[in-house]
Amino acid sequence: MLKASANANPSKVERTLVATEDTVPPKVQYQNRSFTDIWGAVVYGLTYIAYLICGFIIVAKSHSRFETDGNGDKQIAAYFLSDAQQCCADTGSTTGMCTYFPADGARRLTAGPNTTSRVICFGIAIALVAYDIWARDKLMFAAKVISHSTIAMKENPPIFFGAIVVKLLFAGNAALFVYFFAESFNVAEVKKSEGYYENGSENCRFASPSYVTSIDIFLSISYLWTILLFDKMRLSIVATIVGSWHFHPEDKPSIFVGIKNVFTSFGTLSISALISAIAEYINKMLSSESWTSWISPTICILAPLHLLMCCCGACLSTVVKMFTKFSVILHVFTGQPFVGSAKSVFKILSRHFKGGFVTEVTSRSVLTFGSYAFSIGIAMISWKWIDDEFDCGTLNKDSVGQMQFILYFIMLFFSIYYPVLGMYVIIVINKFVQDYSRDALESTGESFNYLWIPPLAATFVGCISMMMFTFLSSIFLDIIDTLFLCFAIDMDNNVDLSNTEFESLVKEMPGYTEAEIVSVDGSLELKKEGAEEYA
Repeated sequence: MLKASANANPSKVERTLVATEDTVPPKVQYQNRSFTDIWGAVVYGLTYIAYLICGFIIVAKSHSRFETDGNGDKQIAAYFLSDAQQCCADTGSTTGMCTYFPADGARRLTAGPNTTSRVICFGIAIALVAYDIWARDKLMFAAKVISHSTIAMKENPPIFFGAIVVKLLFAGNAALFVYFFAESFNVAEVKKSEGYYENGSENCRFASPSYVTSIDIFLSISYLWTILLFDKMRLSIVATIVGSWHFHPEDKPSIFVGIKNVFTSFGTLSISALISAIAEYINKMLSSESWTSWISPTICILAPLHLLMCCCGACLSTVVKMFTKFSVILHVFTGQPFVGSAKSVFKILSRHFKGGFVTEVTSRSVLTFGSYAFSIGIAMISWKWIDDEFDCGTLNKDSVGQMQFILYFIMLFFSIYYPVLGMYVIIVINKFVQDYSRDALESTGESFNYLWIPPLAATFVGCISMMMFTFLSSIFLDIIDTLFLCFAIDMDNNVDLSNTEFESLVKEMPGYTEAEIVSVDGSLELKKEGAEEYA
C-alpha cells in the first residue's frame, strides 16, 4: 500500500511506499506462541539465583551487635564478645564498645503547640488549585484519554486480576530485598580504629566487611532489573488483552492465556527490562549528587555541566523506556524477538508520530502528579495523627528547630517521589538514628525517639501509598500506549477509523495533520495521521 505522510505544509503531501514487511497485520497472535530470546531468560535466571545466594549469605552472617542482660543493661552480644575482649585488651581502650552504659530510663522534652502543619496543608492546597487553573486545558484532554482507557478496562476486567498477580510478585520480591538490605547492617566484625587514638590508646569499633558493600551494590542492581521486569510482565498481560479487544473483540484470550504467554516471552521481557535498567543506572550516575560543583570556585563551569548531564540522563532514560515499552507491545502482538520487534515498531511509529514515538506527556504527568499529591496528603495525615497521638510536636518548627524541620520535608518529598529509593533512605536513616538514640538514652537518660519516628513513619506510609497509586496509574498508561500502537497499525492497514471515539481523540492532539492513504490499486481514501502530543 502507499502511505502519505503530511509535512508542515498541509497543501503538500509526500507519499511513501509501505512495504508489507514494514508493518504488521491488525491482530494479536496469542496462540501457539514459541519461546523467544531464551538467552535473556537464562541470564536473568542465573542473576536472580546469584541474588538469592548473596542475600541469604548476608542473612547467615548477620548478628545483633548488642543484647540486654537480665538486669536490662546493654552488653556486647555473645557472638562478638571474645573478639571485643581481645581488642579491648590489646588496645587498652576504655571507650566505645569497651564501655558498658547503664540504662536509666528516659525522660521526654515537652513538645510545643503545633500550628505549622496547618500552614503547610493550606500552602499545598493553594499550589494544587493554581496548577489546576494554569493547566486546565491539558487536564481536560488528559481526562479524555484516561477516560478512554477506563472503557478498555471496563470491557476487560480480568486485566486487573493479571496486574494484581504481578503486583504480588513485586511485593514479595520487595519484602525480600528490604530484608536482605536491612540485615546487611548487622554484618560486622570487631576492628581497631585505624589512625584514631583517644586518651593515648587505639579505639575498638564495629566495622562492616568490605564484601558487604559489593553485595549491596549487586543486590540493588539486580533488584532494579527485577522491578523493571515486573513492569514488562504487566505490560505484556495488558497488551495481550487490550490489543485483542481492539483488533478482534470476538476473539479475546482469557487472562490465563495472557499470563501463560508471559513465560514464553520471558526472555524478551528480560532483555527489555535489562536495557531499561542500564539506562536508568546511567541516568542515576549522570544525575548523582555533586554538591561540590555548587560550592567550588569553578561553579560557573561545573554547575551548568552538571545540569546538562542531569538533562541528558533523564532524556536517555525516557527515550529508552519508551522505545522498549512499544517494542514489548509489538512483540506481544507478533511474537517476534526483541530486536525484530524494535525495528518494526520504530518503522510503524515513525510513519504516524513525529520522531517515531508517542509522547502523550499530559496523561502521564496528570497520573504521576495525582499519585504524588495523594501520597503526600496521606503521609501528612499519618504524620499529623502520630504527632498528636504521642504528643511529639515534630510538626512544629519551634520544637524541633527550623533546619531539622526543613530536612524532614525534603526527605519526605524526595522519598515519596522515588518510593523504591525512599525505602532505602528510610532503612538507612532509621538504622543510624536508632543507634544514636539508644546510645543517648543510656548515656544521658534522655530519649530522642519522638523526634524521628513520626516523620520516618509518615514517609514510609507515603512511599507505600505512592507505590500503590503508581501501580494503578501504570495500568492506565499501559492501556493508553497499547491503544496508540493499535491506532498506528490500523492506519498502516487502511482500517476505517472515521467516526470512532479514539480517532476523534487523536484528532484533538496538538500538531494533528491530515494525510491521504493511497491503496495498491490507486484509489484514494482520506485518512488521518497521528502526530506527536507535546506538553
